[in-house]
Amino acid sequence: MNTKLTERQLRMLVILYVVGSSILFTPATLAQEAKQDAWIASLISVLIGLFIGYIILKLYKVFPNLTMIEIIEHLLGKWLGKIVGFTFFLFSFLLASLVLRNLGEFIITEILPETPILYVHILVLLAVIQGVRYGIHVIGRSAEILSFFFFFMYFFFVLFLTPQLRFENIQPIFDVGIKPIIRATLPYIGFPFLEVVIFLMVLNKANKNQQVDRSFLSGIVIGGLMISLITIISILVLGADLTERNNYPSYILGKKISIGKFIERIEALIAIIWMITIFVKLSILYYASAESLKQLFQFKRYEFLLFPLGMIIIVLAFIIYPNISYTYYFISRIWFFYSATFGFLLPVLLLIMIKWKKRQPNNKSPSS
Repeated sequence: MNTKLTERQLRMLVILYVVGSSILFTPATLAQEAKQDAWIASLISVLIGLFIGYIILKLYKVFPNLTMIEIIEHLLGKWLGKIVGFTFFLFSFLLASLVLRNLGEFIITEILPETPILYVHILVLLAVIQGVRYGIHVIGRSAEILSFFFFFMYFFFVLFLTPQLRFENIQPIFDVGIKPIIRATLPYIGFPFLEVVIFLMVLNKANKNQQVDRSFLSGIVIGGLMISLITIISILVLGADLTERNNYPSYILGKKISIGKFIERIEALIAIIWMITIFVKLSILYYASAESLKQLFQFKRYEFLLFPLGMIIIVLAFIIYPNISYTYYFISRIWFFYSATFGFLLPVLLLIMIKWKKRQPNNKSPSS
């Protein structure tokens, strides 16, 4: 049985991971700062996200057969490497709890208001744990299958909204100035582009005979542009003010659809789209967390960690992110600086260390 990720599977994993929960949150967070120029901020963020992906690939190409945890230990030594590696595990685990909380909040707010959020978390985690138990190659195949439904529904969602586009909603362009646009890019860069560093726990499972770099970077660009398109549609249909004031503007867009008074209120499309992307993103994060612990403590397998980690992540989702208001504040004001530590600074420091070691006398080329 082939346990390596194909080029298509890797691309679909990256696209669904990048879209993730950002498809619901990003339009509002961008509009808070950039107003009707939110779409400009989103496009700038995609370019920066591509640069971040390039840095991650540079590190991967030096150690194509190692994970992030193994790279850290190789460069920093056993004990310091384990300490830094454990902080990387905490990053992926806390991010997984944030994604789980986002899903729970959305379900009980918009779809099942009478359902306790705890039961939503448990049901989602049971599906995720089952997928992670079978390994990343199974998650990749699932993403490949689910991507067909994802793109199909995304296309029709955008198509049905075209009659309601009002281009006067984005005018005047650059009205807020450049500084608010730059400030608006920060939360979008942090959530999700800096988070793609998690793929350093996955890329070593990709088939080396295929174009890993092309699949990875194209996945980042496609996923980012899909969110940018939803952002500009939110501004064009709802206006900057309404986009800013709604927790889930892309979900509200579904309620605006009306084709011949026959096709109406199809907000379930965006809900299904988001369920697919969240399942894939949470599965990747859960796999990365379990695999990190396995390598840090040199376990032979990680399956026995899945249920204990599940119980911890449910508790964390309530403690660290108590409500939707705090989550929005955390994403828009704090998350960028936290994620930049692991998604940008750590890879850059590791690359600098590699170059420094190569210049030392009697140096050995990095083993892969």
